[in-house]
Amino acid sequence: MDVNALFGNRILKIRSELHITQEELALRCDINQAHLGQLEHGLKSPTLGTLQKIAEGIGVQIHELIDFGDELVIPNKFDETTNRIVARLQKMSDAERGQILTIVKTFR
Repeated sequence: MDVNALFGNRILKIRSELHITQEELALRCDINQAHLGQLEHGLKSPTLGTLQKIAEGIGVQIHELIDFGDELVIPNKFDETTNRIVARLQKMSDAERGQILTIVKTFR
């Protein structure tokens, strides 16, 4: 999934958990409501300043807004098969990835 979409989903989820409107969150964060809407829909990337305003407005650390963990998938830099392999690898433990690497090394 695209990083902007992941960020937008994160903001929407937090806003829903707080039971506040987009307008109220925009006021808390001192940002324009239309801009917040674009962020929530993954249409725009936030600046560092906007990240700080949002974090302060909802009472979290910036890293909590942008740590997507296993949700982040590499965009289509490769063919479809390679993208599917990468997506599965991202969900594996280090030990499992090590086993896969051992197998892959046997191929030329």
